[in-house]
Amino acid sequence: MGFRNATGGLAGLPRRRGKTDGFQVWRLVSRNLNLIESGKTQMSANMPERPSTLWTWIVEYSPWLSTLGLSIFAAFAQYAGKVQKGRKWVWGELALDSVICAFVGLLTHLLCVWQGIDGPARSVLVAISAHMGTRAMMQYENIRDRILGQVE
Repeated sequence: MGFRNATGGLAGLPRRRGKTDGFQVWRLVSRNLNLIESGKTQMSANMPERPSTLWTWIVEYSPWLSTLGLSIFAAFAQYAGKVQKGRKWVWGELALDSVICAFVGLLTHLLCVWQGIDGPARSVLVAISAHMGTRAMMQYENIRDRILGQVE
């Protein structure tokens, strides 16, 4: 499988020992990419579409799943701070805080996608805003009012 010539070497490069300079490798790669794009390779001949698996689903939705995970973790951290300050542990309150923090985290994720913020910066913004919970929602409402021109 792959781009092999009749002698077993990579297509376009002779089999030899020693170093191959970068220009030859680049020429080989660009030529093979052109063959792939034009559909003239044996690899592209009626290849069946790969079935969707759990792994491909996880990879496709990993930014959303990590946002949800960070938001729930931030909810636990927020609630732990409340308990440390003297509030009694109540599972119902934790569940409600988790819903609020997850919503704020997903909203922050959407805002980051809209603004082109990706990777660790998005994760930090999601975690901080999810930890803020309703305070972050108030900030988002202020931003919304400024955008729509409803500044008080």
